[in-house]
Amino acid sequence: ARVADVPGLLERLAPPHPLMPVLAADRRPLVELIGLLRKIGAACDVPTRPSLLAQLLQRDRALIDDDVVLANLVTMLWDGRNMLQTLLLWLSKRAAQHPGQLERIRASGHDPAAAESLARAFVLEVLRLDVSRYIYRQVASEFRIRAWRLPAGWLLRICQHEMHTSAACFEQPREFNPERFPGGRYDSGWFWPFSRGVHRCFAEHFVMWVGAQFVQALASFDVQLRADGPDERINRHWAFPRPSREFRVELRRI
Repeated sequence: ARVADVPGLLERLAPPHPLMPVLAADRRPLVELIGLLRKIGAACDVPTRPSLLAQLLQRDRALIDDDVVLANLVTMLWDGRNMLQTLLLWLSKRAAQHPGQLERIRASGHDPAAAESLARAFVLEVLRLDVSRYIYRQVASEFRIRAWRLPAGWLLRICQHEMHTSAACFEQPREFNPERFPGGRYDSGWFWPFSRGVHRCFAEHFVMWVGAQFVQALASFDVQLRADGPDERINRHWAFPRPSREFRVELRRI
């Protein structure tokens, strides 16, 4: 079993989301991937690299035989890959639309800390406008919001995008303006790009690092939009909008 085989199996997953109903024939890559994770886990007597799989094995090696646990790992792999791809696409599109922001980053190249802060602010603004859409939570105990009663057990959808684009929460909310995040930082307030509380996304630091590095790399190029189309969505509930499949940029090193 090779870890290198995992991306290929993820690519072969036919459904738009691993938990959606699919034909039995289309589930073969999912079954293969679960089997591969099981083999990798069984071969790791002493995990040498930190990972969720290694932590599960350290807690209880019997979990490697639990298809539900492994299917959840597959879902995290699939979702993580696709959400990161979506973020990089939006960073590219916004870079083409706002070359002045890349110029600011490029002009700060003599000060790595300043360039990093500007790049992080760029990423946060893309998350605010284009990526952070909603959070689902199950109501643990009944409560009221004004005139509305929310019973225990209900699934609650918290509409982040509506908060992030509300004039009650942000000045000129529809304007792309990374300067609203000075120093590339934010307080929780009305902005929750990685959720909040005990279920806050554990990949936040990784995503912000990848995004900031990507934006700084883009700042070394003249990014020109060459083709585009309407934004696309796979499914109303699961997927975030993504730039069109027709979206293309041309990079010319400065």
